Amino acid sequence: MADMMSALSEAIAGATAIEVFGAQAHVRRRVDEAISQHEREAVRALGTGAVGFSCGVLLSGLVVALIVGVGGWGAFPAPTLGELLAFVFLVQLFTVPLQYGTEMLNDLQNAASVATRR
Repeated sequence: MADMMSALSEAIAGATAIEVFGAQAHVRRRVDEAISQHEREAVRALGTGAVGFSCGVLLSGLVVALIVGVGGWGAFPAPTLGELLAFVFLVQLFTVPLQYGTEMLNDLQNAASVATRR
């Protein structure tokens, strides 16, 4: 991000000098390269974050299903619908930190892509 912003600001601030010396092609190529580099890093970071977030949500859902399935299998007498819903909500309270962890990992990936410099 920093390289892209640097290339853009230099092109804007030095527009007159660039035009006078005929360096438009060189500056345009440099700006295009900076934008392309930023795009590649952002797509990579977003892809990694999407996979991590999806895995976290999937794992959280599996944990809830497993706990409710095992807990429901051994519950005699059968719980009422209200008790079952209360149990599911209680289990989800324990899985929310896992989802927060995947969100933090996603934010760290985005920050890492912004922090990388050549």
